[in-house]
Amino acid sequence: MTEQQLPEGWQMVKFGDIAKHISKRVEPSETDLEIYVGLEHLDPDSLKIKRHGVPGDVEGQKLLVKKGQIIFGKRRAYQRKVAVADWDCICSAHAMVLEANSKKVHPDFLPYFMQSDSFMSKAVAISEGSLSPTIKWKVLSEQYFPMPNLERQKSIVQVLLAINAASNAALEAQEAVEISFNIFKNKIFSSFPRTLKIKLGEIIDIKNGYAYPGKSIIDEETDNILVTPGNFLLSGGYNNAKNRYSTTGPIRDFKLIPGQLIINMTDLSKAGDTLGMPAILPSSNKTYLHNQRVGLINILNEDKVDKGYLFEFLSSPLCRQYIVATSSGTTVRHTSVQKLLDVEIPLPDLIEQQKIAFICNKYRQCIYYIKTKKNVNRPLINKLVSN
Repeated sequence: MTEQQLPEGWQMVKFGDIAKHISKRVEPSETDLEIYVGLEHLDPDSLKIKRHGVPGDVEGQKLLVKKGQIIFGKRRAYQRKVAVADWDCICSAHAMVLEANSKKVHPDFLPYFMQSDSFMSKAVAISEGSLSPTIKWKVLSEQYFPMPNLERQKSIVQVLLAINAASNAALEAQEAVEISFNIFKNKIFSSFPRTLKIKLGEIIDIKNGYAYPGKSIIDEETDNILVTPGNFLLSGGYNNAKNRYSTTGPIRDFKLIPGQLIINMTDLSKAGDTLGMPAILPSSNKTYLHNQRVGLINILNEDKVDKGYLFEFLSSPLCRQYIVATSSGTTVRHTSVQKLLDVEIPLPDLIEQQKIAFICNKYRQCIYYIKTKKNVNRPLINKLVSN
């Protein structure tokens, strides 16, 4: 887009003119700061940091972040991770720390602009590397974007703040439903008598995946989706946004079919955020490859076990606490087939299982509805900040 094609009050600006790159390094063992933010703590399309770690969790030099500065995930930019720090902290070296040049851009406008499709598509396009594509500041700083002048930015920011307030209200509603959902599941699954509890190994078996070669794994879309631990949602379920692809087809019988129940056996976070989380593979016209550290669950007798009930039990806080507590590793958490098969599950009759699964599904539908309402603001934000 040229200057002549832009509406009145807009101009093409170089990113390095509106943003400053802050690259002060810090040793986690030597800092007095109490908060560490890794890329795993940032949520896609959310400027709010809702969880974090501590410096003691990590080793190696990290980046110093001052309150109000922007943390941008420069590795795998397609994950759309941009957030504003609410405190002084340190962050992953796989991020960029940025600050608005207030002479060129309104400080509140810049983070919203960085969430836009205009910025993100350019960020993905200039990323270098195949397994972990990364952005270099030197390259990003030279990119040009359409930008309203400062006066227009001030007006737009007022609208953006109102939209953000509405989004925060929706987020609070979503969190309230999620808390209620977890309380419900904990109460249900802990209320059954001991006589109804059996080991998972009596009702299921689990098949490990295959170690597909790293050189065949890419981010560009192919006909073969490589299912990885990154495909598991924090609340249970499958995350299409984290799909990786393979240049090779299925090896022997290591492929998956839509509708199958799978479980995550490795998690990169110290807290084991998705360790042991289940997912049901959604419909797809592509081939799912059964990768290592993803377990395929086979129900031995479907007349006695409801898949929806099993999914909800595996994703319940009660079950998750046990799986994380029995896991191995510190930086990376692992569980095993045997540890999972030793988990005890209450198993009422099939009708009771189906009732519980039905109620849980209603909770999930409510959460999904709130999320969709929250996400309708994104096209409007795109229009406002990137013309």
